[in-house]
Amino acid sequence: MRSSIFIILAFVLGCLVGGYELLPEDFLGDNATLWVLYALMLQVGIGIGSDERLKEIFRSLSPKLLLVPFATIFGTLLSVLIISFGFSRWSVAEILAVGSGFGYYSLSSILITSLKEATIGVQAAAELGTIALMANVFRELMTLLFAPLMVKWFSPLAPICAGGA
Repeated sequence: MRSSIFIILAFVLGCLVGGYELLPEDFLGDNATLWVLYALMLQVGIGIGSDERLKEIFRSLSPKLLLVPFATIFGTLLSVLIISFGFSRWSVAEILAVGSGFGYYSLSSILITSLKEATIGVQAAAELGTIALMANVFRELMTLLFAPLMVKWFSPLAPICAGGA
C-alpha cells in the first residue's frame, strides 16, 4: 500500500514539474528522456543486484536455459539481416539496430533516435526511431495474439523467443 502511494505521488510530482516547467530548460539538455531511461535502467540493476536470492537463483539455473536467449538473439538478427536486403533507404546496420530492440520499445526507439541524429539528421533519426518503436510494438502484439498457436505448434518457450524476451 505504501509503495503504491509513493508511485502515485512520484507520478503526480513528475507531471507537475513537467507541466509547470519547474526545472531549468537546460537541466538535462536535449537528451532528458535518454537520461531518465538511464536512471530507470540503473534502478532496475540496483533492484536485481540487491536481491538476496540472486546467487541462489543463478546457481539453480540450468545451462540449457541459455539456449533460449541465444536462440532469440540469433534468430532475430538473422531474420532482420535477411529482411534488410529488401530496403534501400536504410543501411543494414540501421535495420539491425531497429530489429534488435527485443521488445524494449521505449528504450530502443529513443536510443536509436538520439544516437543517429548526428549522422543522418533529426528527421531521418526520428523516422528510424519511430520504425523501431512500431516494430517492437508489432512484435509484442503478434506474440500476444499468436502465443497459443506458437505453444501448440512449436514449444512452450516459443512465445518468449518471439517476443524477444
